[in-house]
Formats: sequence, structure tokens, C-alpha cells
Amino acid sequence: MHLAERRGGERLLVELAEELLRCPAELALHLMIVSLGSLIMNAALKHAFGRPRPDLWEHRGQYAWSSYPSGHAIVCVSVFFTVALMLLRERGWRWPFAALTTLMVVVLYSRLYLGVHWPTDVIGGLLIGLVWLAATEHAFAPFRSPARIRAKSESVSIRGQSHCSDPSG
Repeated sequence: MHLAERRGGERLLVELAEELLRCPAELALHLMIVSLGSLIMNAALKHAFGRPRPDLWEHRGQYAWSSYPSGHAIVCVSVFFTVALMLLRERGWRWPFAALTTLMVVVLYSRLYLGVHWPTDVIGGLLIGLVWLAATEHAFAPFRSPARIRAKSESVSIRGQSHCSDPSG
């Protein structure tokens, strides 16, 4: 039995992995740079600011790093919306924006609810993530093939056909 014929989550994971392997290298490189850049920037800024975490109540978990900025906010904005923009360009899907925005709101609210960040930590992280998102989108714009983008926007999506495996791109 072919792995993609299995039902449930296994099938979805296998199809996703197969799809990612067919995608252009610039997409993987873009996502890797956004992710690693977010993590490195978070660590450098936390070290530079050294702001203590709120001491409103006892924290659950390990929170050794300083509070500002919220790394969760940086990653949520930059990585989540990079993925959403890639899906919009590659598949024409708009729904990831709503799904990832909802997930981001829940994650960021949890940082405040748990008392591990001040509201300004989260706002600062959101702004830093937004700047990083804009910078990486701008930096990778020249690597997007205009012919591939035009072909995708003109094509009709057929179920089972992969946009990432488009031979023209």
C-alpha cells in the first residue's frame, strides 16, 4: 500500500512532506532565514535590553531569559505570516491568514495570561516581527520568478495538481 493512500493524519503528513520536497528551494531558504533570523534577533534583543519578567505570581516553567521583547510575538508575526504569504502565492489560499491570526492571538494572550510578559513586551515583539517580515519579504522579492507567479495566477487550481511541482518554475 502506498503511504499516501493511508487515512487520517498520516496521509496528510505524507502529502505535506511530498509537497514540500517538490517546492522550489527559494521557499525553503526563505522560511529558514525568517525562522533563524527571528530566533537570533530575539536572543540578541533580550540580551541587549535585559528587562526583568513580571513578578506578579509564581511562573510555571523555565523563564531564564529577560522579558523584552516577546520571542513568541516575533516568531508568530514573522514565521506565521511568511507561511501564509507563501501559501497565498503558491496556492492562492487566503484562509491561512485567518487561521494563523487566530492562533497568534491565542499564543500572545497566553503570554500575558501566564504573567511572563508585560503588554509592552508583546507589542514590541509584534512590531519587531512585522519589521522582520517586511524586510525578508522585500529581500526575497527578486528571487520570485515573475513567470511562475503569473502562471499560477492565471491557472485554475485542479485538485491533486501541485503548484509547487510546476515544471515552468
